[in-house]
Amino acid sequence: MVAGARGLNADGAAPVLAVGGTGDPVTPYPGARHTARPLGDGLGVLLTAQEEGHGTYPRNRCVAEKVDHCLRTGRTPAPGTVCRGSMS
Repeated sequence: MVAGARGLNADGAAPVLAVGGTGDPVTPYPGARHTARPLGDGLGVLLTAQEEGHGTYPRNRCVAEKVDHCLRTGRTPAPGTVCRGSMS
């Protein structure tokens, strides 16, 4: 089912982590918000990277740490988590 579609239901699903960079020209930040929001609280979690450029993972240290932790443990960062720019 497409994110944002009516009747979206993810009962029993594992949390979904969406990563969005505020200055990403390839995959604009509103798309990440649009992906996480319809999944609902506790299921769709948006990790915001205040960063210019595309590909914050793995180049932004904070983003890499949060994503790697999620992949290892299945636990997402707290809702509203923001990583500051650190890409070179």
